[in-house]
Amino acid sequence: MSGGIFFGINIGVKSLRAQQLAMNVTGHNIANANTPGYSRQVANMETGFAVPVPSNNRWRGAGQLGTGVEISEVRRIRDQFIDWQIRAESGVLEEWKARHDALNQVEVVFMEPSDTGLSSLFSDFWNSWQELSKFPESSSVRTTVKETAVALAEAFRYSYARLENIEEGLDRKMEIAVNEANSILSQVAALNEQIKYIKVGGDNPNDLMDKRDLLLDSLANLMDIEVKPVFAQVAGKTIATGEVTVSINTSDGRINLVGPDLPGGHQQLERSGLEVSVGGSLLELNAGEMYGLQKTGFSSVTDTSSINYYKNKLDVLAKGLAEILNDIHQGGLTLKKDESDNWINGGDFFVFRDAEGNLIASEDFSAKYLYVNPVIEADVGYIAAGRVESGEEFNPGNRENALLIASLRNLRLSLDSDGNLQQDAAGDLKFETFYQNFVAELGVATREAERMVENQKTLVGQLVNRKEAVAGVSIDEEVANMIRFQHAFQAAARYIRVLDELSQTIVNGLKA
Repeated sequence: MSGGIFFGINIGVKSLRAQQLAMNVTGHNIANANTPGYSRQVANMETGFAVPVPSNNRWRGAGQLGTGVEISEVRRIRDQFIDWQIRAESGVLEEWKARHDALNQVEVVFMEPSDTGLSSLFSDFWNSWQELSKFPESSSVRTTVKETAVALAEAFRYSYARLENIEEGLDRKMEIAVNEANSILSQVAALNEQIKYIKVGGDNPNDLMDKRDLLLDSLANLMDIEVKPVFAQVAGKTIATGEVTVSINTSDGRINLVGPDLPGGHQQLERSGLEVSVGGSLLELNAGEMYGLQKTGFSSVTDTSSINYYKNKLDVLAKGLAEILNDIHQGGLTLKKDESDNWINGGDFFVFRDAEGNLIASEDFSAKYLYVNPVIEADVGYIAAGRVESGEEFNPGNRENALLIASLRNLRLSLDSDGNLQQDAAGDLKFETFYQNFVAELGVATREAERMVENQKTLVGQLVNRKEAVAGVSIDEEVANMIRFQHAFQAAARYIRVLDELSQTIVNGLKA
């Protein structure tokens, strides 16, 4: 009968069960206090349904009689807006980390300022020509000119090769990132299926959703994704299935990478160099590690955070130096004579040739192929240190050409419409200042990347702290909850014992 002793005992039993379940949830929270990605869980309690149906033996009194407590659900505490913020800002952080790492490697290539960088080698090269202008017949001084030139050309080739190695490293990193992204996409799709079946059954798969969110956080570090919940119409009502879609911008619009309508629940990314595509559509990234790799690795000659920018600058410097110096060197005279006993004119001092020794066309001139003319390397007598006007007598002590080449150190230069160095009396560049300028640009780009990394770390750290304040496990709070549930459990047990004593009084009284 409603309101009877056994009715009360049932209320007590439901209370015991509710407090015990809440205690188990608290224990689960404490056990996972240090588990990455775990969101604290709570057991939501609500009053049981009240006795609703009037009858002849209905409890007499004001209002309906409650039936105790019930656990409506065990849910995790999670702020989806903070999750979105963290994923967006973490993607930007990883982008700048990738750019900063690449630029740091480029700085190591140039090693400026130092005694082993190109700047120092340039100084030695010009000084050797200045010394040759004093002793134009000296074989040892000529050898010094040759050796400093060989060292300078080798430094150009070495720097260019190291930049290419960095680009190859970026390509390898992109391969690793794409493989990791594909692995995450397949795992998220599998979790979607598990979560859907559990959710449709009326339960909350909290731990599975935590695992999925942890994977989505990792995916957001790689590329800028958008995550949305999936809803379905059931019996005229819109319900959440527990699944999510993961989409990204592409050249053909926004495309789902994960979704219930896709075969197998997800798509696979494909890579061609630093370009990443899905289903034939190129990804248009705006954040994440992949975007950072593209920004530093793509062939941009205008972006100072692009490795190709510095390769192009090396090419311009090597080509300008070789062409301007060669033009002067060709107008000078060597210490060698031809079969007619005429002094031989100087040839190219620097040449561009491939690994097989074949000369390269001028349109393909690059620091990668810069060498000292093999003829000069074999015999320093072919260095053209002298120069005479037409009709004048030449003698081996003539130093005019060496002086002209030494003066190139202070030659005024400018960039033409094609971006090549040219002589310009009104120009504001020199060979060494051109080099120093783009090294300074590298330093600024690196410091900017470093600043952005530090700023993003601070921002992401603040967001993570906000997330932990909401979803993180506080041991002190859980211990307080444990004591609260313990006292409630003890009170419920005491309540049942009192009802038991009442029932014994009634039974024993009837016997009397």
